Amino acid sequence: MYARSNLTPRSWIRRFKVSCMAIKAWRHSEFKKL
Repeated sequence: MYARSNLTPRSWIRRFKVSCMAIKAWRHSEFKKL
């Protein structure tokens, strides 16, 4: 199963960090608009 092997802890943590950084950058740009 490729989907199952793709959910390794290391890749999941990396994806989580990237999504957190994207959300922070989006919030920062939203605050700049205000």
